[in-house]
Order: sequence, then structure tokens, then C-alpha cells
Amino acid sequence: MASLSFTSATLPLFALLSVTHAVTCCQKDKTVLLEFKKSLNNPYALASWGSNTDCCGWYCITCDTESGRVSKLDITSTTVTGEIPDSIRELTALTSLTLRKLDLYGEISPKIRLLRNLTYFRLDWNRFSGQIPPWLSELNRLAFLDLSFNRFSGEIPSTFGQFRGKAPTLDLSHNGL
Repeated sequence: MASLSFTSATLPLFALLSVTHAVTCCQKDKTVLLEFKKSLNNPYALASWGSNTDCCGWYCITCDTESGRVSKLDITSTTVTGEIPDSIRELTALTSLTLRKLDLYGEISPKIRLLRNLTYFRLDWNRFSGQIPPWLSELNRLAFLDLSFNRFSGEIPSTFGQFRGKAPTLDLSHNGL
């Protein structure tokens, strides 16, 4: 009787565990993420990111449970420096991109405009510079955009009054605008 109750109690648990890991990450997304890690100046910061592991189980990564595509990249308060590589454009299933409180610099890659599914985009507390790209208004699903605490200068793009979708929640504070 005890073994029957143990079996009936653990069987649903095993079924649940097998479902949560049924989808593995897309190889193309994994390659892009490993290239992104390589472009950063601290290979130890993202230690769980390895070529022999499933990227859906990596620190800072969330995958879509049906497709295995990376849907969320959230790196916060990690000791990394560098620029966002153009290959980020290949993560076309991204809905959320957060790279905050890092030491990223340069200009925002225009290739990010190809991430048409982005709804949430944070690059706050970095060292991005130059002008805020006017093409950000082309991201018509964007609901939240935070570029605060960077080194942007110039004018706020006039296109920000013409977002293609609903105007997002926007934070551009603490820049040289």
C-alpha cells in the first residue's frame, strides 16, 4: 500500500519535470548568445553559458516553452564591459531585453531595430553615448523603454512622438539631453 501511494504521489512530479525540459534551445540562438558572451570583457560573469549545455537553462535566459527560442535576456548588475554585438539581431523571438547596471558602452546597435517582437527594453545605468536612435520608434510592440543613466546627448528624436504602436512607458532621465 505504501509503495502504491508513493508511486501515485511521485508520478505527477516526474511528468511535470519531463514537460518543463521537453524543449531545448534553438541552436542558432545559442550560437548568438555564446558570441555575445565572448564580446564581453569578463568570461566568468556568465559561467553557466557553455557550448555543452542547453541555453534555456542558462542564467539570465528565458526560452519560449513551445519553440525553444530565447524570449528574454536579462543581465543585470554583472561585472561585464563591452558593446552589444550586431549578432543580437538574430534573437528575433526576444520580447524582453534587459542589459542594465553593467558597463556597456558605444552606440546602440542599429541591428536592434530588427527585434520586432520587443515589448520591454532596458539599457539603463550603462555608458551608452551618442544620440538616441530615432529608429527605436519603429519597434511597434514596445511597451517599456528605459535608457536612463547613460551618456546620450543631443535632442530627443522627434520620431518619439510618433511611435508606430501605442506610446511606451519611457525613461530618458540622467542623460545629456
